Amino acid sequence: MNLSSMKSALLPDPGRAVKKTDKKGNKETVRPREAANRFGMPITNALQKFVDDHFACYTRCKRASILWNWISGVSVERIEGV
Repeated sequence: MNLSSMKSALLPDPGRAVKKTDKKGNKETVRPREAANRFGMPITNALQKFVDDHFACYTRCKRASILWNWISGVSVERIEGV
């Protein structure tokens, strides 16, 4: 997977339901590390560019992981349980 194939899934779409990012605890702080392990640092750095705050970065990394799982054949039911 490369950045251009993930681009449309990472851009905000007001008509799409998106899982919420936890803004109260530290649960989401693992998302950039997970993205780095899956995609490598160049793509993770691109996901971090031009974000308003660290929660937006967590959300982008989470969306990229969800997309990766879906493309890899993980069932939607399993993805939604994550």
